[in-house]
Amino acid sequence: MKILRFLNLLAITAAFTFQSCESNTTQTDNMHQGHENGAAEAKEDMAEAREDVLDAYEELKNALVKSDAEKAKTAVADLQAELDKVKPDNLAAADVTTWNNESKKMREHLDKMQAAGSLEEIRKHFKPLSDVLYANIKKFGLANETVYYQHCPMAFNNEGASWLSEESEINNPYLPETMLRCGFTQDTVAIGK
Repeated sequence: MKILRFLNLLAITAAFTFQSCESNTTQTDNMHQGHENGAAEAKEDMAEAREDVLDAYEELKNALVKSDAEKAKTAVADLQAELDKVKPDNLAAADVTTWNNESKKMREHLDKMQAAGSLEEIRKHFKPLSDVLYANIKKFGLANETVYYQHCPMAFNNEGASWLSEESEINNPYLPETMLRCGFTQDTVAIGK
């Protein structure tokens, strides 16, 4: 009889221990899944904020296509404001460092564009701004937009220059008066990429 009670007690203890471990594993899995969901949401929020940056950039590009210095300066200010809204806080440490370095470069070019006295000076800084923004989009992706990385080999005395566009049609922001359609699409960054 004592042996039977002992075996029952042992079986109950084993069942309780197994249930407790299984519950703990489920709790850990749920916590891990919650962290992954939070990281995914943070990345999605950042992708959407970067799309607002891209929209402001597109306004700047369009102002350069129209050779409208006043609209270009307004678009530069809007782009700076949108860039300030992007918060990389919930990204991995390496991604935060990458974002901070690239956004610093973008801000430097935007500051120079804001201080520029001519459209040509704005275009001069639009070139490296475009390259940094393209690298950023390639690294971090977009949530809901496709963007075209376009290039004109004739810009800056045949040095060439690239830009981003939300449209596949070429509208050259560097030589709009003489070579509006000069250029080609180098790359397409699709949604979720």
